Amino acid sequence: MRLNILKFRQRNLAVVISEMPRSVRVRPEFISEVKSALPRNGYIRQTDLAEYLQISQSTISSFLNGRAVDYLNF
Repeated sequence: MRLNILKFRQRNLAVVISEMPRSVRVRPEFISEVKSALPRNGYIRQTDLAEYLQISQSTISSFLNGRAVDYLNF
């Protein structure tokens, strides 16, 4: 019986991994809220946040404009 449970869990895990999104993005209704939160948190420019996160400014720009960004960047 225990072996059957283990196989069942492995199948579920495979489903979860295959359904995991490859990208993230800001929902359109929250874009302005996210953009306004940057200066409040010390990131006056998108470049400041990009330098802090050590990713490109274009990735930040894409994310803040609602375009999908590979989740590995976050």
